[in-house]
Amino acid sequence: MSPPAAWPRLLAGGVAAGLYGAGAVLATACVVVPAFAFSGVWRLQFVLSGALLAYVVVRLLVGRPSAPLPGIVLGREEAPRLHALIAEVAGPRLWLIDEVRLAPTAIASSVRRDGRTVLVLGLPYVGALDREALAATVAHQLSHVEYDLTRSHRALSRVRRTLADGAYNGSAIGAPLRRYARLVERAAAAIRADAERRADIAAIAAAGPDAVHRAGAADRAVALVWPAFYADSVVPALDSGLRPPLARDFRRRLARVPVDARGGVAPWPAGGDDALIREITALEPALLASVAGEERGSSVRAAGYEELAAARAAAPPARGRDTAALGRLAFRYCLATETAGRVWAAVGLVFLLAVTVPIAGMLSYWALMLSGGEPLGDRLVALVTAVASVAMLHFFGWRWLRLLRPAGHVAAGDGRLVIEHRSLLNEPLDIALASVRAVAICEERPELRFPVFPRSVWEGDGPVGYVWGADHGGELPVLDVVGGPPNVAIVLDAPVAPPLLRHRVGHGPRPDEPLKGVLLCVDRPHELGRHLAATGLLRALRVDDL
Repeated sequence: MSPPAAWPRLLAGGVAAGLYGAGAVLATACVVVPAFAFSGVWRLQFVLSGALLAYVVVRLLVGRPSAPLPGIVLGREEAPRLHALIAEVAGPRLWLIDEVRLAPTAIASSVRRDGRTVLVLGLPYVGALDREALAATVAHQLSHVEYDLTRSHRALSRVRRTLADGAYNGSAIGAPLRRYARLVERAAAAIRADAERRADIAAIAAAGPDAVHRAGAADRAVALVWPAFYADSVVPALDSGLRPPLARDFRRRLARVPVDARGGVAPWPAGGDDALIREITALEPALLASVAGEERGSSVRAAGYEELAAARAAAPPARGRDTAALGRLAFRYCLATETAGRVWAAVGLVFLLAVTVPIAGMLSYWALMLSGGEPLGDRLVALVTAVASVAMLHFFGWRWLRLLRPAGHVAAGDGRLVIEHRSLLNEPLDIALASVRAVAICEERPELRFPVFPRSVWEGDGPVGYVWGADHGGELPVLDVVGGPPNVAIVLDAPVAPPLLRHRVGHGPRPDEPLKGVLLCVDRPHELGRHLAATGLLRALRVDDL
């Protein structure tokens, strides 16, 4: 296969250079131009104002660190057949793969972390394959790793993450970033399409078109079934401490997927009878232990679903008492946190006003310059600096003033639970605290009580939220959940959430049926976990089950 065309690399480089290059030039100009354009007592004030604006620019262009990789590492000792298959498919390109991981996800992917290439295999996805289809999947991912297309896509992905952090912050400074984001999305779509085409060609060459077709059918079917299966089977198993054979039961669930929905593949590939697939699925207990936050090698007890159902039936009373105590504790913590946050916001606002006083003096001085007989260059510099200072005040002032407003409102009545919430500084912790308010209210109103089961919500390239609530009955695709099933109150304020989620703010449960769950949209789920861990609520809420 010939190397990829130069245009994707040039396009990705141009998009990245356009964002970071323009940002670097702007940040440098904010400090350098005032230093050389002014003199005397005003120089220091101009330079300080420019440095503050440069900080705003740099902060918008610095992406957040990547989240930890999910799952467990598969060494040669744990999965010798898998490593033999990878070596067979890769051939002399084996050096491209530094690590193989098994994860509780519905996809297979290749990622770069700290200069290392990691092949991530989702257990439900692998369990739905046979050996040839798995070989096609490995060849597909190797193609992404081998060619510069992956590097180009990584550059675009970094730009997209940066834009997601800054483009939707609600202030005027994010407007140009939002326009630039549309250009980036067009470029990313073109490069992804070309990368997928080349990867499919590599997979066909390695395993044949039939194997590629089966792998694609498994990908579609697993994406459809896995979210509901995770919520109604995996999470209850983790809560109860039991370890039923989830891989086997997931294959049975897949067998009920209509033939049309799985790409016409019928019967389903008999991957469960393959020694290689059995080797991988045998690692399920260790994977579940890592998901549950348990110590590796701890005792794991297998059980059938009859025992699991009995355990779930006996669990609600004790869990209800724990949840009630958690709700009361979290409600008090929530009030204390909001009070501290508003004190901090007030101090910050006073500091901001102290900074704006000399800036107001500068604006008056600039007005005098513009009305006087100064050279044109000085007047242009003064005008640009004035506009930049106003943008800086808007950027900071919008956030501090927002902190002083109420964070949200939770109310219950007539069999309904209605939650309105605005996150402060886009912090997932505030959304989490709104949810524990709901827990507290539900414990005070038994007819509103619901178990706290998380469910991942996927849109685009990653998770944007969780569903906390009971099973909604049946194999309901996750996007149908987002669309608003009966009696699911939706708590939303995620700046980078897709429009489908953002437009659902205010959707509430029907008044004539009991509440089943609460949908939380969190723009950075891993930060939510870290915040809850810091507050001591992580184990109680079982967010580590995710």
